[in-house]
Amino acid sequence: MQTAAIEVVKTSGSTAALVPVWAEAVGPQIARNCEPVAWYGDALVISCASAQWVQALASQEKTLIARLSPKLGIRSLRLQLRGAPAGGETPR
Repeated sequence: MQTAAIEVVKTSGSTAALVPVWAEAVGPQIARNCEPVAWYGDALVISCASAQWVQALASQEKTLIARLSPKLGIRSLRLQLRGAPAGGETPR
């Protein structure tokens, strides 16, 4: 599943295939409020519903990367507010 999800993202650019992997790694509450929107190299861009969610994920970033890295091979998260362009990172 993870390998297939990674291939879909790399070939299509759509992160929809990552949603189940993300939800399993972060739990339902975070998954309802934050979602993967882009993948650049080894960084996963996460769009969050509010600045509070950006801060919450920033405080858990190392733990989340440790959970996601074996499945996706990511090394960092880029956190942003929902509606911001995928390349635009929200200051933490």
